Parts: sequence; C-alpha cells; structure tokens
Amino acid sequence: MVVDAVPWYLSPNFLPAAFGLLGVIVGGLITAISSFLLDERRSKRERKREERDRSIEIKRAARMIDQDFSTAHACATAAFKHNYYWDSANAPLTLKGWNDYAAILAPAVSSDAWLKIRLGIDAVRNLNAYRELDAVTAIGEPFFPPVSSNLKQAVARAADDILDAREALAPLCFESRGAVSGS
Repeated sequence: MVVDAVPWYLSPNFLPAAFGLLGVIVGGLITAISSFLLDERRSKRERKREERDRSIEIKRAARMIDQDFSTAHACATAAFKHNYYWDSANAPLTLKGWNDYAAILAPAVSSDAWLKIRLGIDAVRNLNAYRELDAVTAIGEPFFPPVSSNLKQAVARAADDILDAREALAPLCFESRGAVSGS
C-alpha cells in the first residue's frame, strides 16, 4: 500500500486553522496601527489647540497691559505738554491689566522686553506719585493740579519709559504691526 503522504502543514485540518490564525494576526496589526495613527493625529490636534489657546491668552494679556500703558502714556504726554495733570476721575492711573495678566505674560517675553515692561509699570506708578505730590502742593486746582517745574522732566522720562514698554509689548499685541506710534 502506497500511501500518498501529505505533509502536515498541507493537511486539510491544519490549513483552515492556520489561515484563521493569520487573519487574526493581520487584523490585530491593522487595528493597532490604525489606533496608533489616530492617536497621533488626535495628539497633534490637541497640541495645536493648546498652542492656539496659549497664543490667544498671551495676546489678551499683552493687549490688556498695553491698554493700561496707552492710557498712562496719553496722560503723561498731556501733562508734559499742557503743564497740568489729568483729571482726578482718572487718578490714580490703574494697572489692572498688569495685576491680572503679568504671570501669563512673563514666560512669553525676553528678558530685555520684560525689563522694559517692568520699567513701564514703575513709570506708571511714579506718575501717580508725581501727580499726588503735586496735587498736595497745588493751590486752588485739586482736579487738574499743575505739573511742578522740578517734576516736569520726570514726567517726560516716565512717558518715554511707558512708550518703550508699549514697543516691547507690540509684537505680542499685533500680528503685522511692529511698533507703537508715539508722540
């Protein structure tokens, strides 16, 4: 009796099981690869969203601080030109944007820009002190005290420091505008 010997790997009982196992392995690989690619894509979208949100947060912080500087610069410039401080309704000049957003802005600017911004903040505080000092010594003008001659140059320096701070903030406030127009 001559038996046609069929190798075990070609056995009709083994082939369906082998192909079933191969299908499971290939299906598992396809599922793993597609899950990995989808997770990567989702991760990229989340990173972009976080970067966009951070950028918006930094821009908001810069614009709110710039608003404080804009008001202070206008008051300082007017005080220097007209020899009278701003009205008492705006005294003291506020730094609400700075108080609320300084921590957000700090890591987003260079050391040089941070120094200019800090000098601008100090200049606003100094302007408030100059106005208060001159208002105490003013006779008859409590609402619009005159700028004393010994503080006039200090007011001009404060206006310059505030303008420098606004220019340091400008790249964060505006997309296409590089510098802030000064007086």
